[in-house]
Amino acid sequence: MTEIRFWGRYGQPVGQIVRTLGEALLAEGRHVQAFGSFGAFRNDAPMYAVLRVAATVVRERSAPDSTSDAAMVLDNSLFSVMDVTGGLRRGGTVLALGVKQDILGEKANMFKFIQLELDPRRPGWEGDLLQTLKTRGII
Repeated sequence: MTEIRFWGRYGQPVGQIVRTLGEALLAEGRHVQAFGSFGAFRNDAPMYAVLRVAATVVRERSAPDSTSDAAMVLDNSLFSVMDVTGGLRRGGTVLALGVKQDILGEKANMFKFIQLELDPRRPGWEGDLLQTLKTRGII
């Protein structure tokens, strides 16, 4: 099983992105769980959604106690206000839009980093993201 946490802020389409990716993976015959984990329901509050993908039934049911394989950061301002690598396994992968690995600071040597050059404002960009996750060996 592969688990990816998608980090963003409340009001951003984090859950929608995870559901869109999950639906595409289901259509390929994979087993998927996709769900959000929210804190305070106020605009701009940090939040994450989880995507789990496996070749067999996914039995894991907990997000706070799980260890993710990758963290996809959709809002780069989160790097300065919280630890987006929390819950990420050592050697896991951090993906972010338009920033370089040095944004991780002293944790840069603990994780792999993929700088994405995708445009989330472009319709259908989730397909490009899914392709990137596949070609990079994350899914």
